[in-house]
Amino acid sequence: MTLDEIKLEIEYILSIDPRSPGANFNHDPDCFARYCKMQERRILESVRKRMNNDEYELIAKIAQRAKEMDVTDHKFGTMMDVGKVHETVGLDLERLLNASDSDFTHDVTGITYYLNRKTGRLKDFFSPRCRHYAPAG
Repeated sequence: MTLDEIKLEIEYILSIDPRSPGANFNHDPDCFARYCKMQERRILESVRKRMNNDEYELIAKIAQRAKEMDVTDHKFGTMMDVGKVHETVGLDLERLLNASDSDFTHDVTGITYYLNRKTGRLKDFFSPRCRHYAPAG
């Protein structure tokens, strides 16, 4: 799945009321829940292919922390956004995971808000505090 396909799928899932999923899911909340789990596995596999296991695990933990802190409602969207910024800009994932609450919130909300999802770049001069900087030399 491409990043655009993943985003569209997440938007579709989020647009459905899980208590009354409609005819596409036989009006069955359990059928909709199974569909969500299947798509979750597809999305996670797609994200996992883009990075090594250590990066993936750190990004999953970052997204989980963001969800627990109510910084985001969408763990998978956060994983994709942080993963994309890590690919294009470079993040110190370990430092982000262990950052203070204020630095963590600044970076995750800034990434979500300022990420241009077509280019993978951050707009309006946003710079994460946990950005990975290459040593001068």
